[in-house]
Amino acid sequence: MEIDLITKLVQDYLDSRLLPNEKKEDSPVYFSYENQTLEIYTIYDIDIGEMKFPIAKAKRIKSRGIWKVYCMGRYMKWTPYNQQPEVKDIYEFLKLIDEDEHSLFWG
Repeated sequence: MEIDLITKLVQDYLDSRLLPNEKKEDSPVYFSYENQTLEIYTIYDIDIGEMKFPIAKAKRIKSRGIWKVYCMGRYMKWTPYNQQPEVKDIYEFLKLIDEDEHSLFWG
């Protein structure tokens, strides 16, 4: 049940970011949710094949009732999002990356 809810919320959020004439199936933005970790990423076709570019990551810490927030660091490694390293739920995470005040998620 929980996975279904997270999947629906994230998919609805990504759909809301589509351009007016863009179709869902044409969007290069995807997500995965495995082992209590949500990752949002984009895939682009380049000369040598497909390239995955990470956008945002949240890891659920069930025992503490929080989600830890990560952004891609300069060395292409996930690093804690220092401006707000934890959120209470997936709604707050999606709101945080949507506002993206420091342009660390969507550029």
